[in-house]
Amino acid sequence: MAYRNNEIKIRLTDDELYLLNDKVAKTKHSREEYVRSVLNDTKIIERPPIEYGEILRELRRIGSNVDQILVKLRSLGFADNREISKALDSIRNMDKTFRGFFV
Repeated sequence: MAYRNNEIKIRLTDDELYLLNDKVAKTKHSREEYVRSVLNDTKIIERPPIEYGEILRELRRIGSNVDQILVKLRSLGFADNREISKALDSIRNMDKTFRGFFV
């Protein structure tokens, strides 16, 4: 295991420091972790907005409700399997797309 016992000192302008701090604030990393991630070409993912979890839960609730409606429509003969599959695929794609923004 490599120990981090090497320290560097860099000088930044106020604008550069502001930019660094702003970028770090959008992640879940410390400044040191952020810089190491940049050096290692690691993909840096921004932290999702606070509302993300609530929105995701609501989308899943809506998807579940639509699924229940589709099951009922199929049982009553108002929708065929192809239409239902298409609607369910749409819901799943919406969920994947939304999660893809922050994962």
